[in-house]
Amino acid sequence: MAQVRREKRFCTKNTSAKGALLGEFKGSATPFRLVNLSSRGVCIEVPRNFPVSDRLYFTCEADEAPSLFSGIVQWSKETSDGNFQLGLSVASTVLWDELFHFVQDENDLYFS
Repeated sequence: MAQVRREKRFCTKNTSAKGALLGEFKGSATPFRLVNLSSRGVCIEVPRNFPVSDRLYFTCEADEAPSLFSGIVQWSKETSDGNFQLGLSVASTVLWDELFHFVQDENDLYFS
């Protein structure tokens, strides 16, 4: 069985910004900022050169249990500094509730 190398690509929580977090999307080195997270969806901010598609994927690891999340882009808007905020609906409610729980508990998250 091939070994999977796990890289820590996500740093620490930022409680002063209401849980604003940095991470990377799967297959991309593009950083994003988590603006808002609820049980119904997520709002993220990405740089202006981010290749936006209809569906975005990322993985989250907590307690060595990786989970794949996917979101469908529902809306986008340009920010005053030229970045874009994207509103994503969540395809997997069960997994999303798991991620929401991690953020609410202020555990560190790992994106790859």
